[in-house]
Amino acid sequence: MLPKFLRNGIAVFRQKSEPSTALLSDERFDTRARLSLALAVITALILVAITWKVASDSSEADNHVLHTREVLGAIYQIKFNTLNIEYNTQGLRFTGDLALITERNVAFTARKKAMEELANLITANTLQDQRFSALQKVIQQRAAIAKRIEELVVTQGSQAATEYVRTVPVKETRERVYQILAEMETQERFTLKSNQLAQSIARGHMVAVSVSAATLLLLLLITSYYQMRRHLQRIKAAQKEVATSEKNLAITLMSIGDAVLTTD
Repeated sequence: MLPKFLRNGIAVFRQKSEPSTALLSDERFDTRARLSLALAVITALILVAITWKVASDSSEADNHVLHTREVLGAIYQIKFNTLNIEYNTQGLRFTGDLALITERNVAFTARKKAMEELANLITANTLQDQRFSALQKVIQQRAAIAKRIEELVVTQGSQAATEYVRTVPVKETRERVYQILAEMETQERFTLKSNQLAQSIARGHMVAVSVSAATLLLLLLITSYYQMRRHLQRIKAAQKEVATSEKNLAITLMSIGDAVLTTD
């Protein structure tokens, strides 16, 4: 059997020749850290792509809702100014008050502006564009009737204007105007409901993506924290192991010294 000091020396030599536990732990930690980083980058890219798509859908839905509200606003303006024109034209015919002509002309200008705005808003809607074309024809017909009534009131008096009204389709054209406007309004209200539903769904997706992103990031942080904690624990264990090894080495060296003295 070998002396004790030789056995201790061999044990120390074996410990020194074996791979360090701390080194292996560092390598494993480095590998896991790289995997975690790669996973975080991939997750971030996926979240960015999803968020961009959802945000784009939400923005598009918002724009559709806004567009539909603008169309409805233009229709309301046309309807309001048409009523104003009729009121002033009838007042002119019954009373002969020429001051009403100025008010009516203001309403004509406002309605023309609203018509131009509506035409620009519905260019992509074939059905609404067809209705608008029909509305333009009827409005032009009624505008011509109103202008003729004005001429008759100014030149021949209210009685002549009243006689003229009996010969032209005033009632029919009025009903046609409001019928077309009602059809256009009904279509836009239906479109508005559909767009609001799409807007609500898009916003729901936005919230879901935000919650998912926050959850994934939280999980990544928790995972990283536990990996760091375990790595620190391994480091402390390795430091303790090194301290123990150094103590054993010191004892071994002392034993070797004692053995040398004894041999001498």
